[in-house]
Amino acid sequence: MIPTVLLLGALAATLRRGFLVVPVVFVAWPSLLLATDVDSGLEFFVVAGLLGAANALVGYLVGRGVAITFRAASQLLGSS
Repeated sequence: MIPTVLLLGALAATLRRGFLVVPVVFVAWPSLLLATDVDSGLEFFVVAGLLGAANALVGYLVGRGVAITFRAASQLLGSS
């Protein structure tokens, strides 16, 4: 599931308000665990939400970095 959340964050980086994927994952990931009958207590779900949000944030930042790099490279090559 971690690669999926990273990919979701990276894809969201292309959207105008893509950073909103982080709080959505914070709520959605523990909700998915709860829906699949994982019963481990409140602390588990809070930590799962934080880890999911951290993964989405890393994916978002990597996606933004790639987008900025490609934009700068295309401007540099286009101006030559």
